[in-house]
Amino acid sequence: MDKVKYPFKIFSNKVNGSFLLNSMTGKSTEFAESMFEKKRMLIWENKLPAIEVTRMKTCNMLHVGQWHNHVFPCCEKQEKPLFGTKIRVTQKKPEPKSNKENEIGLCCLLLKEPSVCEPPAAVVWLEEVCKIESLEYPGTRRSEKASSPSYCAKMALSMGTKDSSWWVFTLPAFLGSKTLLDEYLIFFILLASLSLVLLTWASSPGGTAWKNGRNGSGAVAIPGPRGLPFFGNLITLSRGLAHRSLASMAYSMNAKQLMAFSLGSTPVVVTSDPQLAKEVLTSPHFADRPIKQSARSLMFSRAIGFAPNGIYWRLLRRIAASHLFAPRRIAAHEPGRQKDCAAMLRNIADEQSLKGSVSLRKHLQAAALNNIMGSVFGRRYDTAEDSEELRELKEMVREGFELLGAFNWKLVKGIIEQHKAKNQSENISDASDFVDILLSLDGDQKLDEEDMIAVLWEMIFRGTDTTALLTEWVMAELILHPEAQAKLREELDGLAALTDADLAALPYLQAVVKETLRVHPPGPLLSWARLSTSDVKLSNGMVVPAATTAMVNMWAITHDSAVWEDPLEFKPERFVAAMGGTDVYVRGGDLRLAPFGAGRRVCPGINLGMATVALWVAKLVKGFKWAEDKAAPVDLREVLKLSCEMKHPLSAVVEERNVPI
Repeated sequence: MDKVKYPFKIFSNKVNGSFLLNSMTGKSTEFAESMFEKKRMLIWENKLPAIEVTRMKTCNMLHVGQWHNHVFPCCEKQEKPLFGTKIRVTQKKPEPKSNKENEIGLCCLLLKEPSVCEPPAAVVWLEEVCKIESLEYPGTRRSEKASSPSYCAKMALSMGTKDSSWWVFTLPAFLGSKTLLDEYLIFFILLASLSLVLLTWASSPGGTAWKNGRNGSGAVAIPGPRGLPFFGNLITLSRGLAHRSLASMAYSMNAKQLMAFSLGSTPVVVTSDPQLAKEVLTSPHFADRPIKQSARSLMFSRAIGFAPNGIYWRLLRRIAASHLFAPRRIAAHEPGRQKDCAAMLRNIADEQSLKGSVSLRKHLQAAALNNIMGSVFGRRYDTAEDSEELRELKEMVREGFELLGAFNWKLVKGIIEQHKAKNQSENISDASDFVDILLSLDGDQKLDEEDMIAVLWEMIFRGTDTTALLTEWVMAELILHPEAQAKLREELDGLAALTDADLAALPYLQAVVKETLRVHPPGPLLSWARLSTSDVKLSNGMVVPAATTAMVNMWAITHDSAVWEDPLEFKPERFVAAMGGTDVYVRGGDLRLAPFGAGRRVCPGINLGMATVALWVAKLVKGFKWAEDKAAPVDLREVLKLSCEMKHPLSAVVEERNVPI
């Protein structure tokens, strides 16, 4: 028999690698095409009392017999081990065979734990012929080694196992390592895993998160791009404007109604169709939110926008509708909004006088922050002084969630404690701030302090970010369209005073704001996605599986020529009935334009936001004439952060008008 240059390795069916062994146990009796020359490994385990192994290429018959409670292979003398041959395994009645050393020629050995330490000649063959340097052989009891030193070498291969009754000897094709997790085995496992992932990816429209045909369970399969293995479309969407990339994908794949894609291991669907969008946003099966761990750690899972569907979220929605954003509360806080706007106009005039141009965004953000702080905490700041606390608040709002930390909670908690220390007998009025209102709640509506902090901080972020950036977009379009600016100013000059009630009745002002929301929706993917709580069948026959993240691409809908005529043109007249247009209700009733969402998860502060933006636009247009800054032309390119904002802040040249505002 030829000398074998490759040492054996031992591993149990209960340790690392067991999935390879167990995958063959109990399976078909015909298996294992051993191709060692091609770097494949034969792993043979069969718990039959005796088996017959037949070489298919020759007539030589190899037998496995049972002897002294050992199951070991014995055969006629072979010229070389069975490398590169096909074998068939069938049951055979046990028959004793001699155990002479020269009869051992099989390269895979199965031993059953012996009752006595009488190693068969197979072990001799392993040690002498195959040049194995060390071998642990089980003795009478699991804790003992076989006592014979000639057959039971020092334990160089140590393996922990819950069940040591079965051991499998395997022969690697080309490595001489004696450790289980050697480079070859690791490479083999990685290659197998990668092959499985690639196979799943290649057969799964929508990417690897949609494996097993999850997107084809309905009468109509959900189409979608495969993206990259493991990552899906995560890298593609993170490099640019996600709403534009998704719109382009949906258009190219004829998947505007519904498209499936993967964000890593997360299955996602997105619709760019008003009808399907309505089904997603208004269905109770999509009322939940996919919460990120970062949001949980920052307590935002306790805020209205992030809270999962359930009793707590329904309580917050009821508090918001009945107390925080009730029409009477919004009207009661109008004097504060007027005051903040007047201060902003003075600062704009001062900057124009000093620098010859105005950078508008900082003034809008300061006014928005002051307005929301006054409404939420009853605290306003002198923006001219720019105190340290105000600077930190501005920075946190500007950077978004990343800067949320101990300071935020400490600040809010301190304000809450100050409100608690006030005379509790003081009556709560419609003009009271949100902290007072929340503290006044009792019974099943009372919130814990941590829940209050989360709710109040959400008010600051959403109230400051959306109103300031939307107003900036409006003014940018009015600068680029001076005829629309002049038409709006003519409408405003007809009013002696600009109040919420008066502004709500101005059709062109409302049309300008709506057209800006259409062209530049602040949340192009409606800010936060939905999560399906069960399998949902849509009207087009597609089925969205449970635990799927669902998005509505509002930007794609508002820029679809099948939905809007000349969608790339800024035309406020399209919303004015007297000018041949059609008024559209933007508060969720018409999904052709629903920038604040729809259904149960519609933004609760929509009325306050719309009133604030209308007031500020009216005051800015009536108080000043706005022209483009030639040194910094208007740039309508976008960047997607917490909201979709102008890539470069708007700079303009203003001319103050001597009119009462």
